[in-house]
Amino acid sequence: MTLSPKDIEAGRLANLAAHQREKRSTSANPNRALPFDARPIHVANAKTALPDLYVGMNKTELRRAQELEAMKRRGEIAAWWYEGITLKLGHDTRFTPDFLVQELDGSLGLEEVKGYMRDDARVKLSVCRRQYPFPLSVLIAKKGGGWHFEVVQP
Repeated sequence: MTLSPKDIEAGRLANLAAHQREKRSTSANPNRALPFDARPIHVANAKTALPDLYVGMNKTELRRAQELEAMKRRGEIAAWWYEGITLKLGHDTRFTPDFLVQELDGSLGLEEVKGYMRDDARVKLSVCRRQYPFPLSVLIAKKGGGWHFEVVQP
């Protein structure tokens, strides 16, 4: 199933409305849990508060996230999410790709970022590609910068 940008924006607006309702109901009880999509806030100055997009990333993932954000700002991609989806591969086996990327045409792709590739990771990626219709790419960091780019075949 491919989500259009309108569908994604409608989902975001619904999450925002739910968050505002939750915020009103938690004012009396601050110990209630926040919605799943609440992100830590980084305060740059007293006038601006922005969500920290890079919380929880290692240095390799951070490098790719910064590249994706630059691509988004240049209009090359529509959006990206860090660990935005988890896929069930089998009994008690899950795969959470590093990045979910939405192209300008609305299609979604998965990206996995690695410092190096081990055989067990390659098998898991291949199983994921066979079970799900998303294009899956692996970016392996090169020493000195850049990426070795592999498309995982089913």
